[in-house]
Amino acid sequence: MRKLRKIILYLIIMCLIIVGIVAYAGYKMYIDAINDMSIDKKVESIRNNSNYVTIDKLPKDYLNAVVSIEDHRFYNHGPVDYISIARAFVLNLKEKDLVQGGSTITQQLAKNMYFS
Repeated sequence: MRKLRKIILYLIIMCLIIVGIVAYAGYKMYIDAINDMSIDKKVESIRNNSNYVTIDKLPKDYLNAVVSIEDHRFYNHGPVDYISIARAFVLNLKEKDLVQGGSTITQQLAKNMYFS
């Protein structure tokens, strides 16, 4: 029993270290992107795109479908969904591959604005 506790503690510490490294790398990418082009300038450049459509012009059924498929708990959490991140982490660990993500629509928007 004592050995099992040590193993679990070791795994938790390793997971926290990995999460810290990934979080720092993501933060560094964010800082570099913001320094390259501020959020205000990025939003302005997107709005000036000839294909830009305001959200009020999109059909309500389309918006509901996006929320339903991409992030069905969108209205119940903030910009980060810790439950989805934990679920994806456990599943990816179990499958030993990146089979699922835990990002929210907000996180996907931020990624697509700067990193796509």
